[in-house]
Amino acid sequence: MKKYLALRRGFTLVELLVVIAIIGILVALLLPAIQAAREAARRTECGNNLKQLALAAHNFQDTYGGLPPIVSHSEGPTFFMHILPYIEEQALYDLYRGGATNPSGESTHVRYWDNKNYEIIARALGEPTVQGIGAFHCPSYRPPAVRRWTGGHGNAKGPKGDYAIVFMQGRATDLRMTFNSTENSWWGHHSSNNQGSINRQKGAIKTATSVGQPGGNGGVGGHDIRRESAKFQVTLNSIKDGTSNTAMLGEKFWAQDDWDRNCCNWNNNTRVDGSVFNQTGSWREYNVARNMRFPLRKALEPRYGGGNCWSSSDPRCNNMARGSGFGSIHPGIVQFAMCDGSVRAIPQSIDLFLQWKLADANDGETISLPK
Repeated sequence: MKKYLALRRGFTLVELLVVIAIIGILVALLLPAIQAAREAARRTECGNNLKQLALAAHNFQDTYGGLPPIVSHSEGPTFFMHILPYIEEQALYDLYRGGATNPSGESTHVRYWDNKNYEIIARALGEPTVQGIGAFHCPSYRPPAVRRWTGGHGNAKGPKGDYAIVFMQGRATDLRMTFNSTENSWWGHHSSNNQGSINRQKGAIKTATSVGQPGGNGGVGGHDIRRESAKFQVTLNSIKDGTSNTAMLGEKFWAQDDWDRNCCNWNNNTRVDGSVFNQTGSWREYNVARNMRFPLRKALEPRYGGGNCWSSSDPRCNNMARGSGFGSIHPGIVQFAMCDGSVRAIPQSIDLFLQWKLADANDGETISLPK
């Protein structure tokens, strides 16, 4: 018995420390790989969301003969409201439209806060127990949840969306020369439904015009969600540069000081409650559409410049631009849905002129994107 007991002994302190060190090294080696795999999965899911939204626009065209508009009218329903039936959100669309229809059957009062179902919709989307619309959210930013509804249209008016329509105004060749002319600028105060603005819109998705305006100059009258009252002026066939060469939707840049703010950052002239259902004034349109003229950036970084920042030669130095444009939390890239439904990961270091041409649907030039 004594001989048997003598053969049994525990680990020495040195041996135990060696084992712990080996385990620590293995964990340190595996964690980055696990995190990278998770980010790759989130990036794939984000790309699938963009693809789903682009294909919803295709289905909308198949039904109504044109691509859904940026917005049907000032304070009217946006692209993201029009495509709800095509992303399995028919019930929510019906709730919105039902609240906008008066007894005569005419769809009016579709401004979010005039809608008789406003509180129902806002509470359904804003209660913590109810998830927002997953297709509107990049999983690397956050899960598809929204703020609690607190009442009043100045607060949460809908789900925050992490994707925006690629907007372009003026010609890319003009933009290369100047940043501050009326023809080439759109940083928020130039409303996308302004009558003088519509004809200068160069992106694949534009503002709807009324049937009575065949020239395309002017917005839809009233606040009407009835699709038969609008002329959807862009089709996939009208994109001369090719659907695979033109961006439709992209990931929004969120400035660090705007992140998860409920309403307004008055110091920087931005509204950041994130509503994607309802265009709520020209200076807030960047919730729905963003201009491609500003450089791609890594999201959740501080605003460029600090304080007031204006420059006619530097597109980053603009009070609205510093919190707008496109950007991503994914390392080194920003994802865009092209008009053919494909999704491309564009390097954040892309040449700015090439980036502009990606947004111009009819400049007559095709581009070769960097890998």
